[in-house]
Amino acid sequence: MKKSLSIVAVMVLALFAGSAWASQKVVVYGDNGYPPYSYGEGRDVKGIYVDILKEAFSKMEGYDVEIKVLPWKRLMAELESGKIVAGFPPYKVAARPWMVYSEPILQENVVAFGLKSKVEGKNNWPEDFYSSRVGLNHGFSYENLLGHEGSNAVAEGKLTVEEAMDSPTNLRKLVAGRIDVYVNDQLTDISGFSSEEDPIIIAATVGGQWGYLGFSSNNRAFPYADEFRAAFDEVIKEMKDSGRIDEILKNYMK
Repeated sequence: MKKSLSIVAVMVLALFAGSAWASQKVVVYGDNGYPPYSYGEGRDVKGIYVDILKEAFSKMEGYDVEIKVLPWKRLMAELESGKIVAGFPPYKVAARPWMVYSEPILQENVVAFGLKSKVEGKNNWPEDFYSSRVGLNHGFSYENLLGHEGSNAVAEGKLTVEEAMDSPTNLRKLVAGRIDVYVNDQLTDISGFSSEEDPIIIAATVGGQWGYLGFSSNNRAFPYADEFRAAFDEVIKEMKDSGRIDEILKNYMK
């Protein structure tokens, strides 16, 4: 009898110990239409931010993190409502007072893409592009992508903005002549869209923005969120200081 009780006691202790040592499961969402930074390919999630975050999460003890992707506009809506704990890679904008930002992860250089036949010789943003139809991805801030002067040009009717779901959709519109320029990061994957006859080129540099892991201030469903963000910030700082993030980025620039 005593032996049986001892076995039960050991099993109970093991159960409690297992619970204490179990990792917190976390699901983080990225933009599914932002190659080469973040995108879905079949069942796989890929991109520069995905590689950076996977490595960062692997160094965070006590967390078991899964990365999934959503369309950007839906991702932002679900993050704002507190349905998900974190999403990447938002820029820091005043229009999202509900968002809490991580340590800056990666600086992106924003440029204007266009067909060579239409934009060659245009270098000054936004003056050289007045009267242009500018393609943007859904859910991105005009001021953050177009800059202060570009955003003012939109307000004054000097530029017209047309939004589409993702980068591939905007690039198809660019090639078809439905927009004149597409503004996004300089590493946007244009392969498969640019032709030898009339290639897509970078016409002008628009500006630069840092990408973050964004959290909602409405995080009551995720009581671990603040500690998770603090641990993430510490790892990202170390990865930046050591040059590891630059190494990951270089893999995409070969």
